[in-house]
Amino acid sequence: MAENYDKNLRERLDFINGMGTTASAFASQLADKTLQVKQQEEAARQQKLAAAAQAKWQAAQAAALAKQQKAYLDQLKNIRFTPPVAESTTVPSVPTTSAPVGGGTTGGSPMHFAPSKGNTFENFRNAIIGQESGGVYSKVNKSSGALGKYQVMPINVASWSKAALGYSVTPAQYLHSPQIQDAVASHQLQQYYSKWGPAGAAVAWYAGPRTASNYVRNPSGYNKKQGAYPSINAYAMSVLKRMGIG
Repeated sequence: MAENYDKNLRERLDFINGMGTTASAFASQLADKTLQVKQQEEAARQQKLAAAAQAKWQAAQAAALAKQQKAYLDQLKNIRFTPPVAESTTVPSVPTTSAPVGGGTTGGSPMHFAPSKGNTFENFRNAIIGQESGGVYSKVNKSSGALGKYQVMPINVASWSKAALGYSVTPAQYLHSPQIQDAVASHQLQQYYSKWGPAGAAVAWYAGPRTASNYVRNPSGYNKKQGAYPSINAYAMSVLKRMGIG
């Protein structure tokens, strides 16, 4: 009788110990699961914070760019365009043809594009002028802020003028001087033309050097309009047509 009692007691104790072991294992699993859920929640929170910070940074950059563009345009509104005058600093000479380059006016005298056609740098430059402004040195694009006869973006003026002239000018100085416009734009256009030929150079002028490199390797896929502006391919073909080779 006592033996049966002892056996029954041991079985109960073993059962209770087994339940304790199971409960401990379950508690450990539950703790691990709880920790995993907390880690996932923290990762999601960090991702949300990072996304919010990125969005805030992008908004700040866009606001800064808009402010800079507005400052350029406000500055340009106060500039009074004057005909070319003698510069105190020598500006590198720009190659010319017997016929004046440009379709606008300078000093009150009408100018006309050179009648020659063909794949030459001068014809390419004339085509860019015709495409961009028709030769108007004082033109400012109201939406983009592009400046002058060649419609150079203000952000490029400092580095391009440094490369062409040996010193940097401001967008206002650039717009104010036809001589500087011709020297700076011609220098940059020559770099593009020598590297990519007329079509690639036109793309570089319109959409940047990286796009030009891709375009000359494979010109397909560039037929989408650029907002209110023509597609990259349409721009390039228009320049070639103006040159008489498109």
